[in-house]
Amino acid sequence: MKASMKLFGLLFIISYISVSYTDLHKESRENPYPFVVSIFSKNCINNSNYGTGFIAKHNGALFLITAAHVALLMRDESVIQICNSDLSQKTINLIDIVKDRNINWQVHEIADMAILEIPKIETYFEVHSKHAVSSEKFIVNKYSVKIGDSFLHVSYPLANHLSFGNTTVFTPYVFKTYSINYIMKRPRIDNPNIISAQISVSPCSYQGSSGGPLIYSQSKSDDFQIVGISHGSTREPQFNNTLMSIFTPMYYFFDIVERK
Repeated sequence: MKASMKLFGLLFIISYISVSYTDLHKESRENPYPFVVSIFSKNCINNSNYGTGFIAKHNGALFLITAAHVALLMRDESVIQICNSDLSQKTINLIDIVKDRNINWQVHEIADMAILEIPKIETYFEVHSKHAVSSEKFIVNKYSVKIGDSFLHVSYPLANHLSFGNTTVFTPYVFKTYSINYIMKRPRIDNPNIISAQISVSPCSYQGSSGGPLIYSQSKSDDFQIVGISHGSTREPQFNNTLMSIFTPMYYFFDIVERK
């Protein structure tokens, strides 16, 4: 009963708050999350062929992680846009950093998550890979999210779609958000016939945000854990059509790498 009252209280608050975000280009001289990248098809940056991903290290291998619905659109003509710690930027062809120039995404059976192994053959990217986040920072406890937990969501939304005042589409944004429920199984937004575990948080994901990490951060920017990746946003009819953002739990990553 107490949990239910807390949930409804949070949903009531969500209805009246505005989105809280930080444009790193305007409010900071550095990017504390250089492992987060934008990913898009060269000729399609103004439509759905655009998303966010991040670079991770696991057992000595390097991976690009994003939402499955984003990955399935990213083929030979796709690129990743890197924003370094000093906010300098670099665009790299995806096909140049994969084995045998073959973009072979590994997609989870039910979760909206995909990974791409990267052998670091492109010189600039090999230098940048030092920023990759370790999989040791991935939260794997299925009961780790509680109602009201505070998080950050880092992504590259299409700024012209959001009208946030910045015309570039390659600006990293940091959104403040909080959970409005526990990790629960529910239909996927892109395919209601598939049920997977999901995290519901206050609105923080927009066009281009899919695949970006949900971060539990301590007082220092380098002291953080990754809880999940952006799946999308939806409205809940059972909660007065409250808008909420949905994230895929990070523990699904290990399902993919362990089946290799």
